[in-house]
Amino acid sequence: MTIRRRDFSKYLVHLTRDYEGTDARENLMSILTRKVIEARTPLGSAIARLQHHGCNTKRALASQQVCCFSETPLGDLGGLIDPGVWRRNHFRPYGVVFERATLLLKGANPVWYLNSYNALGVNFTWLVKRFNVLIAETVAAGGDDPDQMAEAFLASPLSELAPFIEQMGTWGNLTKDFSFEREWRHRGDLDFELRDVAAIITPPAEAQRFKNDLLKSVTRQEIEQIEWRPLDPKEVLRE
Repeated sequence: MTIRRRDFSKYLVHLTRDYEGTDARENLMSILTRKVIEARTPLGSAIARLQHHGCNTKRALASQQVCCFSETPLGDLGGLIDPGVWRRNHFRPYGVVFERATLLLKGANPVWYLNSYNALGVNFTWLVKRFNVLIAETVAAGGDDPDQMAEAFLASPLSELAPFIEQMGTWGNLTKDFSFEREWRHRGDLDFELRDVAAIITPPAEAQRFKNDLLKSVTRQEIEQIEWRPLDPKEVLRE
């Protein structure tokens, strides 16, 4: 599918961050040399509900682990590099880019954000409440035993759907809405080959040094088709 619009991108981007003592640059290098993006974090609307019902076993939560991407156009990626004031995970200007068509064939999906916005006079039924009922009914089949609850959840199609469902809205003074990230997810680790990579993102001054370091582990032929995209770390969203 080809759509020529400036607000639509044919690419999906995975930006890296500093993580458990390893900086974003090293994490990107590891992704490219190992050819895998690890699904380290369980995400989706099921997480809070599973914990609420006592179904918080390692197996249940591990089933919700994903790796994340954004379909933000490459020229606007600076809006995802924040100054550390509004996002728990602070991305840096390092990343790997795939064509959307490539990741579709690997099982990636866009995230569905359920509207939970509230205000005086608003009286529609939030879809997330329906979702919460489905979770409750599913884990109830396991009785009071966390392991049995987990087995009931894992046997349900909900365990595969839930990582792609989030909610946006207001609850008292709290607002959560990350729909602007135009997020896609892949459930579980994403294995790939370097021929699948469309571009590599680094700060402008870092591109050649990063490429030289990468060539210590891969061949020039393996990365000859990859485009190098500079992303200025000063291009951050300030508000």
